[in-house]
Amino acid sequence: MRMVVVALSIAALLLSGDRMTFAQPASRPPVMRLEEGRLTALQKKTASCRTEGAGKGLNDQDLRDYVTFCAQEARLACMKQAAEQKVRGRERVSFVDKCLRGE
Repeated sequence: MRMVVVALSIAALLLSGDRMTFAQPASRPPVMRLEEGRLTALQKKTASCRTEGAGKGLNDQDLRDYVTFCAQEARLACMKQAAEQKVRGRERVSFVDKCLRGE
């Protein structure tokens, strides 16, 4: 008898039309938009890494891997410099941007 009551209760919940709501994932922070036509320092570094890799005769996946590592290693080096100099907040973004441009 208990099994019948439990089964009917579950069926009633499923058929009631009320849907359980689950917590939505945390929203991403807003992406900073650049004015159209303006490239970020990282995008410029990526382009120079692509040119460098192509000059070495790399193509397809090897070139993509090279470009990814080259650009991220440059960014990481700039981030390390910023951390060593204790540059924080918005100043860090500006510092890394200048560093990637070679200034």
